[in-house]
Amino acid sequence: MNSVNFPSLELVSWDAFATRVAALTYGSPTLPRFVFRGQADITWRLEPKLARVLRESGVKSLGDGEQVEQRLLAQFESRAHHHVTAGQLQTSFFAYRMARWSIMQHYGAPTRLLDWTASAYVAAYFACTSHFSAEGVIYVTAAANVLRANGIEPSESARLHDEFMSNLDTSVTKAAFYASTVLSEREIVQMANFSFALNVLDGHDEGIAKVLVPGSPADGPSLLAAKWIIPADKKLKFLANLRQMNIGAHSLFPGLDGLGRSLEEIAYLEAGCI
Repeated sequence: MNSVNFPSLELVSWDAFATRVAALTYGSPTLPRFVFRGQADITWRLEPKLARVLRESGVKSLGDGEQVEQRLLAQFESRAHHHVTAGQLQTSFFAYRMARWSIMQHYGAPTRLLDWTASAYVAAYFACTSHFSAEGVIYVTAAANVLRANGIEPSESARLHDEFMSNLDTSVTKAAFYASTVLSEREIVQMANFSFALNVLDGHDEGIAKVLVPGSPADGPSLLAAKWIIPADKKLKFLANLRQMNIGAHSLFPGLDGLGRSLEEIAYLEAGCI
């Protein structure tokens, strides 16, 4: 997968970031216009974990890739009843592959999904929370525009069940966005969305880039898709400011997992103050 050259903008300070965020037109709380993805290393692609595993393992056949994915899903289905409630298993939500993928994604399994958020500040956290010697990046895109560019009306995106997906034209639909209809606690606090590709081997750059037109801006009300770059030496400053907004591992990862992650962040911030 070749990396797409999204319009880019370097965020030279926290104030520059906050100014860009304030300039966006967000839409309604239930139908946000923009989604964001933070990555701690700018060299990483918009590539889901399963596509990366398949690429690194030398899998090039779509059929072989889907076979691996199906075996993973079968393993999940055979064991998940030990870990989820009977009510979850009985819901129509759980009956769809997309729903099962999102649960698998939540617990770190390799899937064709990528995590996004409706909050630029949550994305900034993920762009800054590790790899302190590398530039971080926030990808931002207008999700409804991406859906239309990939042949899906936004009003239909809630219908991404198995039959609907099987009828999509793979020559048109390269990537799309999806939001769970039954949210976990973590998805709620992280304001989660997902992107996915119809081809399990694909990254999501190409499908998102379909929305771009010549001269697409990197910020402002007419933004369609872009990447905002956070210099490595600004990451701790961003984390400190985000913590003042109560955005950190302690709030984004409920439970002891969040506590442990939070203590690591505190260690970096405390060391930076010495």
